[in-house]
Amino acid sequence: MQRTQKCPPHGKFTVGWIAALQSEYLAAKLVLDLEHSDPIFDHSKGDINAYTFGRIGEHDVVIATLPSGIYGTHPAAAVLNGLKSSFPLLQFVLMVGVAGGAPTAKNDVRLGDVVVGTKMIPYSVNKRYSEGPQFNGVPIMSGSKLLSATHKVRAKIAEDRLDLESLISEKFVKTE
Repeated sequence: MQRTQKCPPHGKFTVGWIAALQSEYLAAKLVLDLEHSDPIFDHSKGDINAYTFGRIGEHDVVIATLPSGIYGTHPAAAVLNGLKSSFPLLQFVLMVGVAGGAPTAKNDVRLGDVVVGTKMIPYSVNKRYSEGPQFNGVPIMSGSKLLSATHKVRAKIAEDRLDLESLISEKFVKTE
């Protein structure tokens, strides 16, 4: 990863990335093609987030993380609110990291797998029935450009034209 001294104005950032854990934050930094020096800008009122700025491909990315030792949906929502208020021109905000899997006979999801998901299962609303748990996934990103792109990404993975494992391994090898 290269480092530059010039950071674009905060209005130029189009992608937000939230990492809940320190290890997820470090992984996010490794994915950056370029890390910007910290710009001088005023956080919006109530935004207490610390940010890392960088670039992936053609996209200026701002990374935020949950406060150390604090986890859950409410702290994540607070980070999101601060991020969106300080960077109002963001087109996408991604929550990227380790998630709980819900493997099925059709989808055997294991730790370390990369998942391109279109639905999430709220942890608190799963119900158990006599025949076992019933997972009611709810759509995420409805109407989003990202949701539209998932078919293309999944097709590339199925055709073995997109080797995510090699791409990720390559990023980690560069840092050793």
